[in-house]
Amino acid sequence: FGNGSQIGSGNYVVYDGSATSAGINGLTPMTQYYIAAFEYNDATKCYKTTSSLTGNAITTCIPPATGASDFSIQSLTTNSMTIGWTRGNGDKVMVVATQGASVDPAKGTSYAANPIYSAGADLGGGNYVVYDGTGSSVNVSGLTLGVTYHYNIYEYNAIEKCYKTPSLSGSATTVACSPSIQASSFTLSNISYSTMEIGWTRGSGDKVI
Repeated sequence: FGNGSQIGSGNYVVYDGSATSAGINGLTPMTQYYIAAFEYNDATKCYKTTSSLTGNAITTCIPPATGASDFSIQSLTTNSMTIGWTRGNGDKVMVVATQGASVDPAKGTSYAANPIYSAGADLGGGNYVVYDGTGSSVNVSGLTLGVTYHYNIYEYNAIEKCYKTPSLSGSATTVACSPSIQASSFTLSNISYSTMEIGWTRGSGDKVI
């Protein structure tokens, strides 16, 4: 593109022949191109300019070759969590959190990030951007206790906003206020006038008092 004869301003001839298809190279990523085809008679170079065949297309972009990897949970509380990852080879990385089905970002689009859940840009369906930068972890706050959150981590090239898909994904559940299973099966043994042994079957809490 750009090496053939120019007709008017920015209109370049990319094919001249008798075939039914042609490849065009040298294009710019994430750019819309408009194409028009004109039949003509070779001897007279008389071009049919009415009812020309037209079309248009947008080129794709080049995402990073290596995506993020090794999703990890670094800390959990009732209303926040810190997640981590190993960086790929993109310029930056974007993290999206959701309670539902995942939605990928649109190529060529920038999104505002905020580590407070639901405060960042929504990709759709409650998929909120919670991080955008060059780091390898983020503390996400504003969460609901006992709820599972799903994360998608996208390496991307900053100039074109070209996101690597599929993303690195992972999930984590905030700590519930109280355990879901209570202790059970109380037992007594070794009873004397001043001592006794008590026992139980553990529930699902971290500890018991």
